[in-house]
Amino acid sequence: MENTDRGTIFIGTGANLPHPTHGSPRRTLEAALDELGRRGVSVLRVSPWYRTAPIPASDQPWYVNAVAEVEDAIVVAGLSERVRGFESEMNGAGRILIRYSGTESLARVMIEGADGGRIRTMADDLAGIIRELIGVP
Repeated sequence: MENTDRGTIFIGTGANLPHPTHGSPRRTLEAALDELGRRGVSVLRVSPWYRTAPIPASDQPWYVNAVAEVEDAIVVAGLSERVRGFESEMNGAGRILIRYSGTESLARVMIEGADGGRIRTMADDLAGIIRELIGVP
């Protein structure tokens, strides 16, 4: 995955086994990209599909691959810029980690730094942005 700082992200996809619900590897990857859209990530473009051999060489099926360019609502809404601003403010004396749940509308905001009051303010600010984005009061 590559974040271009323009609000777009490139995601490499690949599968070589069928899924019990979605079927073929290509259809499974298409379903995964559709799911991204349902979760607020806009799929802008998908490369042509291509096949690659398993590495190391084996008797496994070949992989079906593509690269998707996506635009994440969280990046677009300015969350990334706010995090970078806070990290700059801490000047190397702290760090910020945001971890999203893959199964529910939940995100954890973790901040380490020297000034507990300022850290709490930063965490509240970031949590407010995330609540709006994922639709949680």
